[in-house]
This record gives sequence, structure tokens and C-alpha cells, in this order.
Amino acid sequence: SQLWHNSDMAVLLLALLATASIAGAINVPHSKVPIISAENTRSEQRLELTARRAGPANTATGTAVNITVYRITPLNYTGLDNFDTGDGAGDAFFGLYELSFPIICNSSVAKQHSISCINEPILNIPGYNVYTEFLLEADTRMGAYNECNPNPNTGVFSCVNWAESRSPCWHSDPRYKETFKDVCHWYECHCDAIEKLSVGHERCPICQPPTPGPPLPAQCTSQGGANAGYRVKRSVEVWYWGNTSLSDCCSRCNEMGYETCKTWSYDPTDHDTPCRTYRDELPYSDYEPSPTATVGSHSSAQKLFNQIEGLAAVLNGSWYSTQTAGKCKKGQIVGKDCWWRIAETKRTVNASCVNNNLINNVRALRPSCFKACPGNEGTNISSACFVTCLFEALAGDPHA
Repeated sequence: SQLWHNSDMAVLLLALLATASIAGAINVPHSKVPIISAENTRSEQRLELTARRAGPANTATGTAVNITVYRITPLNYTGLDNFDTGDGAGDAFFGLYELSFPIICNSSVAKQHSISCINEPILNIPGYNVYTEFLLEADTRMGAYNECNPNPNTGVFSCVNWAESRSPCWHSDPRYKETFKDVCHWYECHCDAIEKLSVGHERCPICQPPTPGPPLPAQCTSQGGANAGYRVKRSVEVWYWGNTSLSDCCSRCNEMGYETCKTWSYDPTDHDTPCRTYRDELPYSDYEPSPTATVGSHSSAQKLFNQIEGLAAVLNGSWYSTQTAGKCKKGQIVGKDCWWRIAETKRTVNASCVNNNLINNVRALRPSCFKACPGNEGTNISSACFVTCLFEALAGDPHA
């Protein structure tokens, strides 16, 4: 089959965002979903105190830049306070990733522990999501990207550092050592200017570089999929196995069967027990990057995650986070008094329109996979077969 080149995919996605219909076509009444602001009085007071402690941006080094960012969101969330956004490719990835939820969230473990699945009832409302384009004026000193998610009970957003353990102290991280030396204290490891005030930025966060070495053994991919460069970070029920190779570890899980071993991990640097097998099918929020480790699963969702990772690499977008603590108040100047402000809310378009245009293009390019789905699964966007075909095509799988 013809491969979809990376450049073609990026151009198509950005073109779809540019030509989508205006969100006014959405007829869901606001009264059915409460209007939720990410700001509340108590949170604002705490964050304002944080901003005072860290001090304003330094006028000697702080300069401003305009960035065009996008956010896919339900209509009832507005602005950028305590929200994540992306450039065109970065937010297109967010929108496409949501299309995988019928598979990604199709387990009790994922529904309880995966932040994406927990958020789904709040953030992925059928027929109610939109893409909004903003012109963001930001201090050029970009800090740590934060994952901003809603409280499942209140719907109010808060943010957590995406890669807090990457470096023990801000001044040991080459990204920040020089850039923030005028506003961070050398004798403190954490710096509010990096973690809470500045616009957070991360380039293609889940793009893993190709793992050096030979391909994974067949035993590791025959029953599902595998991800080199990841390990399991959460403490869960696990069996430890010593004196094993990677292929032996995969074979052991295969022999144990799906009911006993749904996930396995292997790390040769853990000399005593390099192989670990898990009874649960673990959500991807339980994975973290680790250059020497490999995680695999019997689940079809594991293969899908590999394709999602491949799609992220194709798009190669950037993610941004903006927290209330660094936001400019009226009359303040970015780079002098504060760290960011919305220069312009440009337009809002119907997310379903954008996504459907993309899906129609993919189906036209790779019709055979969708036609081979049983029953009506080839037209049901929530079916496992449809989602699998979609992401195989998006990631450039030549067999789709």
C-alpha cells in the first residue's frame, strides 16, 4: 500500500484546522453543561502569593514573543488559565488521541487510573468539543511543561509538573541554568518561575527516539505489542523473575496466559530481577521513559499505543502550559511585570467537523482496512476495528 508521508500528514491536519466550520453550528445548549472557569478565588489568592515570592520577570532579560496556540476543549471551558495547549501539530495530536479512547479506556484499570480516561466524561463530550485558536504573548523564557487536568468532582483545573524528576535541581538542567539564573535562587532546587509562572513548553513530549540495537524478539510482539524505552512506575501486583533474557521474559508471560500475565516489563540493568510480569493490564499513565527498559502487553491497546507514539513523531508538535500565577493583570507588561497574557482569542471551530474531515480523508486513502471490519464496525468510530484502522493509517502502517 502507499505510505502516507510525514509531511503530507502535517499539511493535511493543519489545513483541516484552517478550513473547519465555525463552532456556532454546535446546538448543545449551555444550560446543560455548567460554565466552569479554571480560576476560583481561593486558588487565585494562593497563586498570587506564589507569584509575589518568585518576583516578576527580570526586565534585563525578559522579552516577549507572540505564539499561536490551539486548544481542544468543551465549550464551557474558556481562556487559558491552568490549561494546556499546543501548536497546530501539537494540539492536532491531542484531538486525534481522544479518538483512541474507545480502546485505550476499555478496561477497569484504565478507567480508575489513567488520567485521560478519568477525564473523558468531563473533557470529551460528544458534539460539544471545539478547537480554539489563541495568540499568546509570552516571556521568551519558557519553563517546565505542566499537565493541567480537572478535578473529577469539581471540574476545576490544576497543574502538575510533567517531568519533575528529569533533573534534581533547576540549575542542573541545561534548559534553565542560564535562562532563569536572574529569577531563581541558586541554593533552592525548585523555582516557581520555572514551574508555575513562565509558560511551560515541551517539544513532542511522547516522541521516543529509536531504540538502538536489534528488533524486539518475536516472542515479545506475537501476543500484543511492546514499547522499548519505557518502564512501569506504579507499585502494582507483580511477579519478579531473575536470570532471564528479554525473549525468555516475553515467553514466560505468553505461557502464563492472559488471565495471569497481561503486562510484562524487562530491564537488564536490574540484575537480580530484570523480568517482571503483572496480572493487570496497566494504563499508559503508569509508564515512564527509561532508556534501558521495555514494557509489553497482551492487549491490542499496546499496539495502538505504539501507533499513537508513531503519530506523535509524525506530527512532531509542541505542547504549552499556562498557569494563573504567571498571568498578566490589566496594565501589566509581559517580560517586566508578568509572564503571559492572551493577546487575542482568534477563532473557535467545531472539533467534530475537523475530526470528521480527517477521518474521511483517511478512509478514502486506505479503504480496504475499514471495509474488512466485521458488521458495521468499519463506520462506527467507537469500534476497536475502526480505531485500529484509523491509527494504523495515521502512523503510516503499510499493512493498513
